[in-house]
Amino acid sequence: MAPDFPYRSQGASQRSGMICPGLSQPLENLASRPWKLNTNGLMIGRDIEYVRSLKKAGLTNIYLQFDGMDPETTKTLRGRHVLADKQMAIQNCRQEQIPVILSVTIVKGVNDHEQGNILRYAMHNMDVIYGLALQPAFVSGRFEVEKQKHLSIGDVARLISEQSDGRIHARDFWPVGSSHPLCYGSTYLIGEKDDYEPFTRYLDEKTYREMLEKDSPQGAVFADIVAKSFPSEELPTGLPILIMEYMDAWTLDLERARGCNLAVTTADGNSIPFCTYHLTDTDGRRLYPHGGRRTDG
Repeated sequence: MAPDFPYRSQGASQRSGMICPGLSQPLENLASRPWKLNTNGLMIGRDIEYVRSLKKAGLTNIYLQFDGMDPETTKTLRGRHVLADKQMAIQNCRQEQIPVILSVTIVKGVNDHEQGNILRYAMHNMDVIYGLALQPAFVSGRFEVEKQKHLSIGDVARLISEQSDGRIHARDFWPVGSSHPLCYGSTYLIGEKDDYEPFTRYLDEKTYREMLEKDSPQGAVFADIVAKSFPSEELPTGLPILIMEYMDAWTLDLERARGCNLAVTTADGNSIPFCTYHLTDTDGRRLYPHGGRRTDG
């Protein structure tokens, strides 16, 4: 599931309308409104004509599964070497001017050491990469994660601090006001390549509360504040980073679930908090099987 990120303009940040995790209908049926795509990038990397057809159908940006800069990482997490395909997907999106958000699932002992390299890659490719979404792995059945090795928002923030040589501090990550404070941590880097600094370093709590847009989606909170800070000027180049700590059966907090602002709408019209929808038991059985029908036994 993709939290909303901005794509850059000369004024306030812009956002697409709907998320399509899969394409189960003809592309021409999607063109009535902007939309974005959750993808592993394999087909996008292998077929430029497919990318062009997506853009023609109204695609505004993609949310690309991206595990790290080491090919062995993708083999460990995805079962095969696919880094070259993902980099080609980014190149094809660059050619067609389609913004990319890198979605990084962080697994302790697998790719937690790669966050600095991913950050540098993003900062050096900001013509096409418009954001980083960092997700500590949670148990949802996609791959095995040792239950005792959950990473928190604070853990990931410290990894970024260590692997950026201290240019970003853990305290530069702030909760976003649109959700429970333990669900997301975010910052916004102003600059590009190796010349950047966190915008949040210059905020205080009072200013943040005053400038926060209540309807700003998770990935756009600080981009919107930056836009308000430069109302009559061209927006400075920047990269939003969002850490998302999803819950599973071992970390479930009902208070957080009740306040969830990221939901899954099922076929019968019910809206289920994202983490609750993806809950599994210790044997990997889903509380809500895909399709939205609950199993009782």
